[in-house]
Amino acid sequence: MHSSECDYVQEWILRIQPRDCEPFEAAITVAPIRDVKGNLTGLRWMMRDIHHL
Repeated sequence: MHSSECDYVQEWILRIQPRDCEPFEAAITVAPIRDVKGNLTGLRWMMRDIHHL
């Protein structure tokens, strides 16, 4: 992946089904993490329960 690809935060809305629980709506946000040379070193994830919104 080149440094110009996917350099922005992306968000998806998903329906999550935990084991033995009711499914719920969640927002998954992903952002790239880069080192000082611009190399992709990881992804930062955040999941939020949005069923009450």
